[in-house]
Amino acid sequence: MPKHLVGKAGIFGPVPRRLYPIFRDREELSVSSSLGSNIERALQQSRSLIVICSPRSGASYWVNEEIKYFKSLDREDRILTLIVAGEPNAMSGKAGLSPDQECFPEALRFRLGVSGEITKERAEPIAGDARKGKDGKLNAKLKLIAGLIAVEYDALKQREQERRRRYLMGLTSLASTIALAMTGLAIFAFGAEREAQKQAKAANTARDQADGLINFMLIDLRDKLKPIGRLKILGDVANKARAYLDGLPGEQMNSSRMRQRAMMLTNLGDVLKEEGDLPESLDAFQQGLKINQRLADNDPSNTALQGDLVAGYNQLGEALRAKGNSQAALDAYQQALAIGKRLVERDQTNNVWQSNVAVSCQGIGQVQESGGDLKGALQAYRLSLKILQMLVERDGGNTEWQHGLAVIYNRVGDVFYEEGKFQESLEAFEQSLAIAKKLVAKDRANTVWQYDLSVSYERVADMLKDQGKLAEAMEDFQLSLNIRRTLTEQDKSNTSWQRNLAINYLNVGDVYKAQSKLPEALQAYREGVAIFQELVNQDKSNGSWQDDLSWSYNHLGDVLLAEGNLSEASDVYQQGLVINKRLVEQDQNNTVYQDDLSTSYEKIGDVALAQDQANEAISAYQRSLKLRQVLVDRDSSYTQFRDELSTIHEKVGDVLRTQGNLPAAVEEYQLSLDQRRTLTGEDKSHPGWQHDLISLLCKLATAKTLIQGSDNLFKAKTLLQEAANLAADYRGSDRQNLIDSINQAVHKLGD
Repeated sequence: MPKHLVGKAGIFGPVPRRLYPIFRDREELSVSSSLGSNIERALQQSRSLIVICSPRSGASYWVNEEIKYFKSLDREDRILTLIVAGEPNAMSGKAGLSPDQECFPEALRFRLGVSGEITKERAEPIAGDARKGKDGKLNAKLKLIAGLIAVEYDALKQREQERRRRYLMGLTSLASTIALAMTGLAIFAFGAEREAQKQAKAANTARDQADGLINFMLIDLRDKLKPIGRLKILGDVANKARAYLDGLPGEQMNSSRMRQRAMMLTNLGDVLKEEGDLPESLDAFQQGLKINQRLADNDPSNTALQGDLVAGYNQLGEALRAKGNSQAALDAYQQALAIGKRLVERDQTNNVWQSNVAVSCQGIGQVQESGGDLKGALQAYRLSLKILQMLVERDGGNTEWQHGLAVIYNRVGDVFYEEGKFQESLEAFEQSLAIAKKLVAKDRANTVWQYDLSVSYERVADMLKDQGKLAEAMEDFQLSLNIRRTLTEQDKSNTSWQRNLAINYLNVGDVYKAQSKLPEALQAYREGVAIFQELVNQDKSNGSWQDDLSWSYNHLGDVLLAEGNLSEASDVYQQGLVINKRLVEQDQNNTVYQDDLSTSYEKIGDVALAQDQANEAISAYQRSLKLRQVLVDRDSSYTQFRDELSTIHEKVGDVLRTQGNLPAAVEEYQLSLDQRRTLTGEDKSHPGWQHDLISLLCKLATAKTLIQGSDNLFKAKTLLQEAANLAADYRGSDRQNLIDSINQAVHKLGD
């Protein structure tokens, strides 16, 4: 028993140190005999009865009799069940089940009457389900123990998770010891090889042991260390493997060891990528892929080597995408997909091959999404989603596929969001959040699942923020932030965790800003900017981090501008502009970089306007407008680009109006209005778009009134009537302010 429970008072007295004695019925009884005195005596002396349930025990006469006898002792609530096969209550006519599958004996399914007869009243026995995809062996065992000692199952499970965490942590120190042992074995192998022929057998044995240890380190130990986020030790393991393989004479580098070398390079590439060293990571992936390609070419019929090739191309694509080389990344993912599809066509039941195809589709979707091809991205993501749903249906207990399913739901939700399909987006994010919560509940020590949960909280919070539910959004953002703080403290070398922690600070700052809590927003933004600056200083070639830094500068500048600190706001915006110009020059196909550059020009215009520099403001706005028009022309389905285009037309109109050029201002307002009407018509539930449309209608009506003329006055009245109709249905918190603005404009029109 767990030490913290031993001796504590329970229903049956103090919790014992161990469960003893346990009577196991192994007697063979004939059909005509009674239960037997030994069994009856054991049942009388037993506090609990455990029934191992399967179709065989469900049909057993004597198992049924023992249950009846134990119930007759008034201990029905002390019967515990362990399901190992079959289906409970299959005899009740459940759809799709056969009576032959029944694993509960009749006496277990129903209560006993006062005379000991079986009634028709259903019983609900305490059950642990050890079947695959259910509780699993460990959780089923914990449920039984909890029932036997009458403690809460969650208390035992949490203790078991803590024990497992200590075990995994122990592995991290064991890894270094194993690495040293492997090195010793390798040294012994080389030394022994140089000895006389009589030592050949010992040398071969040592090499075999070293090879086995290498395989353990590269596969088994990696799989145990990765969930607890120990990047440094993973890197140490890969480097020890490299030292061993590099030291082998050329004639001993057979295909098996070459495959080990490719695997070592892949593991090393993973660690370097997470640490933020993209050039070295890319080099490791490319070296590993070359080896896999050579092995596959030498043995084309070996499907395992073909599978290694698929995984290698997928990993190379991920590194290239992170570096900002979108076309090369797309080529790598498509290579992986082509090989993966050929493998799946040979054997559609091979789950590993199916999983690799899902990874390729997701990678292709990410490149297409960053390139503005939302339709193509959604198609790729949906194919990945379909495969992962199928894999989870095949094996509900496979947590790796559940994790992949949670990730792809978020990807699908992102595209829906960008298309303005907010309800579909929220549904996808909530699907991901539900899966992430279940995974973390199974193992709170798994850092990969903890990270996924933080992402899901973040996505749902984004939707709540857009709906104006700021308090609820802040709650979910804080949940995400707390997880990421903990992860980053556990492993400060993990740059992915640091990056996402910084993003979380910006999200929290956005909510504070929306709540008009500017000092709090400024502090949150500065926290995020500091982390991004540190990351960029580690690797200035990382395009994603450069883009993140420019994005964070814009957030910081917005608050400084709102506080009236125009000089610092201008400096911050200029720093972001310099970064975005450089990124667009490096990758002109990346629409994210182009969109960010257009945003930088817009911010420069905002601060120039605040400094009463109208000509500089309109020049910056025009540059932003030109970029955004190109983006909308490339993909008009992307609602964010159209929303931003409408905004910049409106800002140009504002400057022209202040300069007294009303006809030109009206033209810009009209261009903005065309986009706003279309967006709101596509989604009438979007409060932000509704607000912006109503505000713009009032602005355009006022401008037409100033131009005067009967035609303009008539159009102004029509615009204000449209605004009033929309305001009547608007449910935003500033509804009354909008209505007051409309009434004020109508009043001026009457004058």
